[in-house]
Amino acid sequence: GISNPASGTVKRFGAIEEDMGALWVTPEQLAWRGDVEQFDLTREQVEAIERKADNRSTSVLAGIAHPILHVQLADGSIRQMRLHVEGLWTMGQKRKGMDALAEAIETWHAGTIVNAQG
Repeated sequence: GISNPASGTVKRFGAIEEDMGALWVTPEQLAWRGDVEQFDLTREQVEAIERKADNRSTSVLAGIAHPILHVQLADGSIRQMRLHVEGLWTMGQKRKGMDALAEAIETWHAGTIVNAQG
C-alpha cells in the first residue's frame, strides 16, 4: 500500500490511508496498480528514496523503516509516498518484507536490472 508520510494523526488509525494495491519493480519502471490510483514511475521521476520509521505506527516498535519515495510530478511539485507491505503475520516478517522491498527499489533506482515484486 501507499500512504502520505506528511499526513497528520487525525486521519491515521494504523491503516493505509491512500491506496491498497501492488507494486511491480521492472527494469524500466515502478508500476503501481491500486484500488484508487494507477501509475508508472521512471528513474528520473524518483528524485530520492529514504527509509524512515513511522512513529505513529506499531511497526516502529520492531525497528521497521518504510521506504519513502520522493516523486516529481508533471507540475514540478514533489509528492512523497510511504510504501507498506501487507499480509505478513509477524513484525519480523514485516521487517524482512520491508527490507526486501527497499532493496529492490534502491537497486532499480541505481540502474541495476531486478526481478522483484513488492
